[in-house]
Amino acid sequence: MSGFNHRGRTSAGASPAHRERTTLMLPRSAVVTPVMIAVTALGASAAVAAGPPPHTDQSHRVSAAPVTLGPAAITLQATRTAYPTSAPCAGSPGVIQLTVPLAGTATSADARLTGALTMETHVLLAPGKGIGRSTGTVVIKDPATGREKVRAQLLQLETQGAAKFDGMLFGEVYDPVAGLSRLTALYSGHVDIDPGFLVGNVGADTPVAPHDSGVIVSGIC
Repeated sequence: MSGFNHRGRTSAGASPAHRERTTLMLPRSAVVTPVMIAVTALGASAAVAAGPPPHTDQSHRVSAAPVTLGPAAITLQATRTAYPTSAPCAGSPGVIQLTVPLAGTATSADARLTGALTMETHVLLAPGKGIGRSTGTVVIKDPATGREKVRAQLLQLETQGAAKFDGMLFGEVYDPVAGLSRLTALYSGHVDIDPGFLVGNVGADTPVAPHDSGVIVSGIC
């Protein structure tokens, strides 16, 4: 019997025309061309050259610098550089807003925290009650080069008619060797309203003892 044997394969005696028809009946996916072989080989070569996918597990990473925590203590001494500007809060009798610029020195056992000091505070004050709330900026610079060493924001409460303050500093410390550090500190101080001399201790209880207080501010000035 010519053509196909009982297992479906072409027998040796099949005619050329029959073998040609059998080839044409094969599904398209079963036909392998020289172009397909070349593309497959090229893709395999590219995968080998690219190497394995990058390792995404971050557990092996090593910090660029070790993490350290240390105490921060600064003594601030500053004098008002201009008379405070004041403005009443509209529709809020008995409440005023003051802007007070000061300049002086910051001293510390930590060289990163010493230098020329400037402060600018914005005080929301109720003089009749003797309490207030202040925000502002504290900057410490190298007096020789003018390089900024510390920049921190302040948030403080005023008591005793704004002569006493207690609050928090939070900001950044810049050092060319140690790099960038974060500063968070509680502090207290006293201001002689006239001539406007300030003494403050950051991260310490002397020379001005801390005083716990609380103020609620409602509305916007």
